[in-house]
Amino acid sequence: MFDPERFASDLLRARRDRQLIDPGPELPTDTAQAYAVQAMVADELGPVGAFKCARKPDTEQVHAPIFAADIGPSGSSFGALPGDTLAVELELGLRLRADPPAPGAPDLAERLAALAEPVAVIELVGTRMKGPALQHRLATLADNQRNAALVLGDAAPPDARAAARLHAWLRIGDRVILDGAVAVPGGDPLAALQALAGMLGTHCGGLRKGQIVLTGSLHPMVFLPGGTEIEGRIDGVGTVHTVIG
Repeated sequence: MFDPERFASDLLRARRDRQLIDPGPELPTDTAQAYAVQAMVADELGPVGAFKCARKPDTEQVHAPIFAADIGPSGSSFGALPGDTLAVELELGLRLRADPPAPGAPDLAERLAALAEPVAVIELVGTRMKGPALQHRLATLADNQRNAALVLGDAAPPDARAAARLHAWLRIGDRVILDGAVAVPGGDPLAALQALAGMLGTHCGGLRKGQIVLTGSLHPMVFLPGGTEIEGRIDGVGTVHTVIG
């Protein structure tokens, strides 16, 4: 039988000792169990500085916290997780200018749109697991959707609103891997924010002023070795830069 407390303890040990863990064959069987693990880890490592959303056609939207301790400004350097290189994702983030209204509030969509400040971000993705859990969807959700770090870049001008289609550019080392028009995964990024606001509740402290909501990678995930310099830009929003140490 799956034990959320044991799984959370394993993940905390992986973070503390910087060693990959194999939690064995007893893995989460539903999203409620995965979210219970997230909450237990957050109780130990919070506060939460961001949330990531996964929105794909014909699948349930899921979410995961990113801890404030794992967030740095543009120019920060982050080390690869033990036993694994990091992957990089350039994303459109939405930073909340104020606490969001309660779900069901009048004009919720319009009020959330007014609060959402577009920000260029780079998410670094890795894993703290090995064995069967490595390819297990709900184990990945329990492990905060494999978030390793978040790099915050420039914010858009004050009157800018989040768009579903963007022009983005990404350089990894000496290679430009993205330069053109792209769509935000799942469509309207504000719809992702509204869905998150409606389903998150008080999970991991809920949504708060200053937090970032990620809307998904603008390109296929790219795995990188240490020493790689990464620079991204979203037109009309800003630039972001980091180095994998």
